[in-house]
Amino acid sequence: GNTEILRTVSTILLNKNNKTLKQMDLYLYSKSRERPIVADFHYQDKLLTSIESNVYGRRDRKEYKYDKRRNLIETRDFENDTLVFILSVKYDMKNNPVEVKRHRISSGKTSTEEYKYDYKEGTVTIQTVPVEHSSDSREYYDENYLRNHYDKKGRITKTEIITQNKVIYHTTIYQYNAQGDVVKSFSLDENGYT
Repeated sequence: GNTEILRTVSTILLNKNNKTLKQMDLYLYSKSRERPIVADFHYQDKLLTSIESNVYGRRDRKEYKYDKRRNLIETRDFENDTLVFILSVKYDMKNNPVEVKRHRISSGKTSTEEYKYDYKEGTVTIQTVPVEHSSDSREYYDENYLRNHYDKKGRITKTEIITQNKVIYHTTIYQYNAQGDVVKSFSLDENGYT
């Protein structure tokens, strides 16, 4: 048939702090280009400040901004020096994200995710305002949402997708070994079947 095999060869150069300094990705398939996409990584105070790359003639740049606590608060994506995308993040006093906004410049649309933490129960609930809706809170809470459960070590133990009618229609459960590696994960539908 017309099956096409895609292979990627990536070369990553690290700086003295073991952080990525440069990454070169060469995509190999029948109609591939001969030269790699090269991305240069820039740091200040050991924080990533920007990534610049030339994507077959288009100059891309991603800029990163941080707050005083070194939390990532904003990324800005540029194509040929034109701003195309902004991601912004707000945090609580425990440095956990409470709001993530994604703004696509070309469409003028912004989507928002809101994170609510129940530290006593060890859960975080994530709800999204769909791009096609306004930020009206009545619309916001009518949508499906995600709830993550954590153990005392901060590892995710269960993820639930919950409908607007409070029905858990998909659950994923994670099990760990003594080293903290996931050794088993399985999913259940609303009827408890995998």
